[in-house]
Amino acid sequence: MAQWELAKTALSSALDIMPRFSLTLAKIREIIKSAWRQIESRRLGAHCRSRQVRLWPIKEKPLVIAHRGGGHEALENSLYAFRVTAERGFRFIETDAQATSDGVVVLFHDSVLERTTNGFGKISGYTWDQLSQVRDHSGNSLVRLDTALAEFPHVIFNIDAKGWNVVEPLIATIRKAGKQAREQVCLASFSEARLQRLRAQLPGFASSLGTGAIAALVIASRLPKGISRIIAKIAVPDAGRGVQAVQVPQRQGPIRVITPIFVELCHSLGLAVHAWTINRESDMRALLALGIDGIITDKPSRARAVIDDWWAGR
Repeated sequence: MAQWELAKTALSSALDIMPRFSLTLAKIREIIKSAWRQIESRRLGAHCRSRQVRLWPIKEKPLVIAHRGGGHEALENSLYAFRVTAERGFRFIETDAQATSDGVVVLFHDSVLERTTNGFGKISGYTWDQLSQVRDHSGNSLVRLDTALAEFPHVIFNIDAKGWNVVEPLIATIRKAGKQAREQVCLASFSEARLQRLRAQLPGFASSLGTGAIAALVIASRLPKGISRIIAKIAVPDAGRGVQAVQVPQRQGPIRVITPIFVELCHSLGLAVHAWTINRESDMRALLALGIDGIITDKPSRARAVIDDWWAGR
């Protein structure tokens, strides 16, 4: 109970910086109210830990995570990009999930087709049979998630659920893929609510954090060290619910998100820190110096060269 009261006091003291994170007082109250639920969920979810596969290492050689399959080296989220990335020895791909009207999950960023294909309109307005006739600008059909998991069994896909309509098809597709999928899939979304649904239905699978939980981490990292970890532990889902990574930009508007204290706090909670979307060498080197665990980039070949050089010179 003393920790709970301390948490409320610390969160109240943080209210003055909340507008910079676009969170309302109601959101803060919800974080406070949810603390007991988080504590209880940790107790109930602890049994999942032994079944989890650790996909994201901490304090090891930083990883290269190919953003949309490495969108500056091949057409983003295309079968060609995934094949080239895998052939070049990259094991980690960040991608996006949309759903057709008949519940087929496709790996595609936009909700509409125009930017990277010869089609038009919303993906959700097509059945898979209809969508399979569309070609992207590399000449291939769109990539189904079940196809990607089968063709690239050694690749880890960090899958961003782009909307609520893809959540249930995503759950069904991953379940159908079997236990092997636990070694291939990390669940991601900007929406913490969507992630809560995915974690509940896919226990034992790795996941990252949504923006609400990330904001709580950023706030906690700016509080006195003695209470920052307490705040983070009660406000942020932990490994008992599958959370293994926090994936964040360098900055959010005027706020610097990734700092040495932020990285240290995340590591103390067992969370790997991945920075997105980092394409400039100078930014890569600056972030590596802060102790991040992975770079999400459109230029995986450049990132690998930078990381190799930095790692060799440590």
